[in-house]
Amino acid sequence: MQNNIGRGAENILASNIDIDEQAISLLPESCKTLTLRKGEFALREGETCRHTFFIESGLLKQYTLDNKGREHILLFAPEHWFVTNIESVHFNRPSNYTIAYAKPEVFS
Repeated sequence: MQNNIGRGAENILASNIDIDEQAISLLPESCKTLTLRKGEFALREGETCRHTFFIESGLLKQYTLDNKGREHILLFAPEHWFVTNIESVHFNRPSNYTIAYAKPEVFS
């Protein structure tokens, strides 16, 4: 992990919320770049979430597993989206779902 934040996240924040340049300039100090491959996890069910993830490229999926091990996808987070587990972050509780890298399949 590196201590930087992509220009994409800065641009999205600046264009969608009222935030000044000074606040945006503080982001790199508190953000890290995480590179995932297909099947790798940003957050596993049961872990306490401590981050909000901005997807610079690729696709993340947020899902739960039922008692038979079947995956139930709650959402896909494409490029230029933010994803987190707000309840886990805010209340410091274990996450009830997983956030993992997913690569879309191509069918013909």
